[in-house]
Amino acid sequence: MPLAPSSGTGDPDALGGYRISGRLGEGDQGVIYAADGPGDEPVAVKLLHPRFRLTGEGPERFLAAIDPLRDAEHPHTPRLLDAGIHDGRPYVVHTLAHGFPLSVNVSGDRLMDLVEGTAEALASLHGAGVVHRDVKPGNILLGGDGPWLLDAGIAAALDAATTMFSAVIGSPQYMSPEQVAGDEIGPASDVFSWAATMAFAATGRGPFEDDSVPAVLNRVFAAAPDLSAVREDLRLVLTRCLAKAPDARPTMPEVLTSLPARPVVLAAASPPPEPEPEPELEPEPEPAPEPEPEPEPEPASEPEPEAEPEAGAGSEPEPEPEPEPMPEPTPMPVPVPVAAPRRRTGRKVLLGIGVAAVVGTPAWLVFGGGAQVVSGPRPVPTVGIVNQAGVATPEPSERPVEEESAPPPTGTSWLGYGFRVRSVRVADVRGLATAEVDGRPIVVTAGADGAVRRWELETGEPVGKPLKGHKGAVEAVAVTTLGGAPVAVSGGRDGTLRFWDLADGGQAARAYRLKGGGVTALAVVKAGRRTLLAAATADRRITVLDLKTRRPVGRPLRGHRGAIAALAAAETASGRPILVSGGRDETVRAWDPLRARPFGKPYHAHTRPVEALASGEIGGRPVVISAGQERAIRLWRPDRLRSVRPALAGPKGTVHALARAELDGRPTLIAASGDGVLRAWDLATGKLRGKIEEAHDGAATAVVPHVDEQGRLMLVSAGSDDALRIWRFGSLT
Repeated sequence: MPLAPSSGTGDPDALGGYRISGRLGEGDQGVIYAADGPGDEPVAVKLLHPRFRLTGEGPERFLAAIDPLRDAEHPHTPRLLDAGIHDGRPYVVHTLAHGFPLSVNVSGDRLMDLVEGTAEALASLHGAGVVHRDVKPGNILLGGDGPWLLDAGIAAALDAATTMFSAVIGSPQYMSPEQVAGDEIGPASDVFSWAATMAFAATGRGPFEDDSVPAVLNRVFAAAPDLSAVREDLRLVLTRCLAKAPDARPTMPEVLTSLPARPVVLAAASPPPEPEPEPELEPEPEPAPEPEPEPEPEPASEPEPEAEPEAGAGSEPEPEPEPEPMPEPTPMPVPVPVAAPRRRTGRKVLLGIGVAAVVGTPAWLVFGGGAQVVSGPRPVPTVGIVNQAGVATPEPSERPVEEESAPPPTGTSWLGYGFRVRSVRVADVRGLATAEVDGRPIVVTAGADGAVRRWELETGEPVGKPLKGHKGAVEAVAVTTLGGAPVAVSGGRDGTLRFWDLADGGQAARAYRLKGGGVTALAVVKAGRRTLLAAATADRRITVLDLKTRRPVGRPLRGHRGAIAALAAAETASGRPILVSGGRDETVRAWDPLRARPFGKPYHAHTRPVEALASGEIGGRPVVISAGQERAIRLWRPDRLRSVRPALAGPKGTVHALARAELDGRPTLIAASGDGVLRAWDLATGKLRGKIEEAHDGAATAVVPHVDEQGRLMLVSAGSDDALRIWRFGSLT
């Protein structure tokens, strides 16, 4: 077939020892080229897009992981000829074959050829320890000499090479329940996906097909597959393969032995039927675009910080800018690299192979999940394509920060899927907090309309009437206990602090008027038996009160040269409580709240205003987490001003809020940013655990976590779209 016109410039003349002769096509993961090998044999080379560029040890890990697949012979699977790295971008080389995509249903012997051939392919792969992880119609080619199963083993190599956690790949209606939930994926997952794909091949419809992704997922988890149109002898096999529990499914060798036998046709019988026409080539439905993977931080040299130097400190890598969204794949047939065909019959069309359906997350993937169907409003997909540029931000800082080695990474589990439980219209939420009242979790919001509101966290239903008293917007809210009762403290633009009894909505104490103008941030600090309340005001001072007496502790804390946007409680390695503050002067300062004086020197790594703070632990060491109008989220030790790991990257806009939660014993960081996305990282490994695309139509401005009695993560977020949204996540077991 003629070469497709190139859609851009900059195509390489050669990749490794393969001379590029033209561009054949382009998809979400890479560009496919026609090339000639060292012996002038025609091959197809797929070069991954720049967003898949590997850094550090990534290239070596990729090549080491893919090397066992090189020249491996498996029936009905492409034969990998070579792989390499070009400017940090992986490429793979396969031989060419001819055939048609599985885009329509097939019948008779052609169906059984497909069933048997793909089952043989998976049985052979599983015997070699390879799990495919993305069996679906789009990865199957109907050749004249039998079917071909594409993309085997490539996803695992990419997963081994990248710091992104890419445990979940695939299309929703062909994914196994454990794959959706983020559980460990083994051969049984391929069995489920294979059966769903064979059901499509037999009927033209997937067994869990529905009108939305949430409906499909609910059917995958809770409903029996629709196999009513599948021939009976095959239906019995597919039903066993589509069992919800992995250990209830047969292995692929067991599937092969249980497939229906074909009838033996004697030579003297009736004349052979007319051969069925080859299926017309139809363009495969375009997959939903995928969210871009989070780029890995890249190292940048940094001079010495103000903190006392320590030997052995390195420099902190800076995150790589995120790539522009790639164009939609061109709906055209392109070459598919596969093993050399045994014979060629019928019409021949060259088709293309994808490397991995998804690296990172599919366009609709989020973390967590619940097997139950949420009552009330119908669940909606919790992610989609980010179609807003968000707030443009500069590159991360190049200022000096010494870096300590982070603890060695351990296993990180993907959080799976989740659904939006409720979306409520609330005017301009300025602050969020969660508390427990009479054994039930509630959400407390601070609004620009001067009201504090309470909501049932599980359902999003309002609790009581709005709490009013401020004259002007409520800029911040914090929750704690006073006399053993849960209370909320709100800070307003009117310069007052108000104390609310969360049980009955009454005032828990008299209002306190601050000197210095409107409140810009609040934090509660536990100092032994004392509970302290820190309030930042417009004049760039911080007032610390004893919550019980509502009296100041020492003199106001001063030092910032710009407005203070965030406060957080933290502690030192010795367990000493401290207060940290971040401001528009691009600094984070630490304070001893009991002695009313600075603790150490300011942290100057940020090059843009700091708007969000949190604290946590990595490897048993306390850390401060800070972010703002940069793309970097920095993690550092407050007593030594040392970064404990490279900055986390990903947000395309200002990071407006940070929150931390313990989930399954693992510290998890959640961020809300100007691109409308909620992201979560495992603090121990620095790996992305999940994200929610398009959590809000504009910026996501606030987020708080809650872990329910079943250990499921819930998030409450607010955005510039005047929406308060509640999300439920967790393992589907």
